[in-house]
Amino acid sequence: MSISRALTALFVCVLIAASLPAVLVANAETELEKAERLAAETQRSRNVAESAYVTDRATASDLEIRLSVTLETYQRVNAELETLGLELAGERADMDVIRSEVIALDNEAQERAVGAYIRSLAAPGSSMFLSGTFEALSVANETIKRASELDESLFEQLDSRRADLAEHTIELQSGLDELALLNDELAAARIELDELFTLADARVAEAFRNLEAADEEYRAAQADLKEAQAKYRWTGSVEQWRWLVEKYFPADRVDEALRVMACESRGNPNAKNPSSSATGLFQFLDGTWAWMSVMSGWGGYSRLDPEANTAVAAYLMDFSIRSGHPGGAWGHWECKP
Repeated sequence: MSISRALTALFVCVLIAASLPAVLVANAETELEKAERLAAETQRSRNVAESAYVTDRATASDLEIRLSVTLETYQRVNAELETLGLELAGERADMDVIRSEVIALDNEAQERAVGAYIRSLAAPGSSMFLSGTFEALSVANETIKRASELDESLFEQLDSRRADLAEHTIELQSGLDELALLNDELAAARIELDELFTLADARVAEAFRNLEAADEEYRAAQADLKEAQAKYRWTGSVEQWRWLVEKYFPADRVDEALRVMACESRGNPNAKNPSSSATGLFQFLDGTWAWMSVMSGWGGYSRLDPEANTAVAAYLMDFSIRSGHPGGAWGHWECKP
C-alpha cells in the first residue's frame, strides 16, 4: 500500500514538474550570482557617473577660465569708467572756466568798442563827423582805426578761447560716447558673469549628486556581494553548513543530513556531477529540483543557493517519509547517512 502511495505521489509530482516552465530552472539565479551581477552593474553606473562628474568638472574649469576672463574685463571696464568719469568731470570744469573767460572777453570787447565810439564822438572834429563832411569822416575813420588796433589782441584772445571751447566740446562728446560703450560692455560682462556662475554651479552640483547616488548604490551592492561571498564560500567542511541544516531539518536528522551532504558534495555549494545534472549541496537533479522546489516554496531559486538547496532537501526528506518512499527518509539520494 505504501509503495502504491509513493508511486502515485511520484506520478503527480512528475505531472507538476512537466507543467512548470523550463525557463524557471534555466533562469534561476543564485544569491551570489545576483550579488555579482548587481555589483558589476553598480560599478558601471558609478563609472559613468564619475566620468560625467569629471567631464562637468572639466567643463566647470573652462567656465571658471571664462569667469576669470570676464571678471578681469568687468574690473578693467569699471576702472576705465572711473578714470573716464574723472576725466570728463575735469573736462566739464575746464569748459566752464573757458566759457566764463569767453563771456568775460566778449563783454570786455563790447565795452571797449562802445568806449572807443564814445571817445571818437567826444574828440575834436566830431562835429564834422556828424555833419558828414569829408574831413569829419576822415577824422572818425582814423579814430576807429586806432581803437581797433588797440583791441586787436583782445579779439585774438577771444577767438583763441572760443576755439579752445569748441575743441573741449568735441572731446567731451567723444568721452561721453566712450562712456556709453563702456557702460554697455560692463552690463554685458555682468550678465555673462551671472550666467557663468549659475551654469558652473548647477552642472557640477548635479553631477556630484549623481555621483553620490551611484556611489551609495555601489557601496550597498559591494556589501551584499561580500555577504553572499561569505555565504557561498566553501571551507572544505560540511560543518560550515550546520547552522543551515539545523534551521530546516529536525534536530534528530541534522547529523544524518550533514553525512549525506558530505557524501554528495563534501559541502561544496557549487558542486556539479560530471555525469549527471546533479548540482549543489544535496545534488539535486534538474527534474527533481523543478517540481520539488516549487512544492517546498522555493520555486525560482537556484540549486547553487545553499539555503534553497538545504531547505528543499529537508522538504524532500519529509516528503519521502510522508509518502512512504521504499528507500526511507533518504530514499531519493544515492548517499545514505
